[in-house]
Amino acid sequence: MALKKPLEKDIQRACLEYLQIMYGADRVWRNASGAMPCVRHGVTRFFKFGRKGAADISGIVPPTGRRLEVEVKREGQQLRPEQEIFLGMIREAGGIGICVHSVDELIAHGL
Repeated sequence: MALKKPLEKDIQRACLEYLQIMYGADRVWRNASGAMPCVRHGVTRFFKFGRKGAADISGIVPPTGRRLEVEVKREGQQLRPEQEIFLGMIREAGGIGICVHSVDELIAHGL
């Protein structure tokens, strides 16, 4: 019997908990983005929040203050083009912009 692959939300939670232990809960946070419906007077509208392509986890790495952006994916999943652009922008500006599939990959990146 094959083991089920962990859900992306479970990997995100584990990565966030690890980073908060390493750098402090006030320095690393979940970065929500997307859209949600809102119904008012019988009319449904979608409200977008966050930046398209923004990473799942954001933070500031002490003591340097470098910006940290971590996109979390399930095993076998790839970044969408807008996510690649976002992480590239972070790296070009001197920050850490990475995609991981596990806490072990965070550690492998030196975090």
